[in-house]
Amino acid sequence: AAKPEVGRYDASYGLFLKGDGQGNFTSIKAKDSGLKLEGQVRDFLKLTIGNKPYIIVAGNDQPLQIYKVEENYSVAAQ
Repeated sequence: AAKPEVGRYDASYGLFLKGDGQGNFTSIKAKDSGLKLEGQVRDFLKLTIGNKPYIIVAGNDQPLQIYKVEENYSVAAQ
């Protein structure tokens, strides 16, 4: 969090970076990935539940956001 005298640091709604396992990443636009994170994100975690990948996002004073990762690397809010 920024100090009040500095103001907000608005970045964006998040960016999905698809890795190839070799240290290279491709950015996937929010409209294509379905990922839209609002507010101050404090932490996130990738989980596998029943052989399906999920991303769990914890924001400041917000409910958890849960996204299911689809085969094409888009995400669907749960």
